[in-house]
Amino acid sequence: LRSSKYDDTTELAYHLAHRAWGKGYITEAAHAVLRYGFEQLGVPLISGVVRTENTPSHRVMGRLGLRPSGELLHEGATHLRYELRAEDAHTQPWWPQALRSP
Repeated sequence: LRSSKYDDTTELAYHLAHRAWGKGYITEAAHAVLRYGFEQLGVPLISGVVRTENTPSHRVMGRLGLRPSGELLHEGATHLRYELRAEDAHTQPWWPQALRSP
């Protein structure tokens, strides 16, 4: 998690060595990072920014429950922005059952 370069939100960011792609490491780690951000840091919203052509990262955002919220231009390339609000995180399948809102 880091402060977003684009606004005053908290952003989920990651980089992974090519040899580790496609093994679920990002999704698994991001579940824990999102929980930490919402539960421990009290962050109300976490965003993610993905280059339009990065199909695997778009799938990761979807599996995490982040939903598209707009486009932006960064370093000459179009990116899609995703968001997940704290109140919606509790409804995600990866959120522990015991901690889900009724």
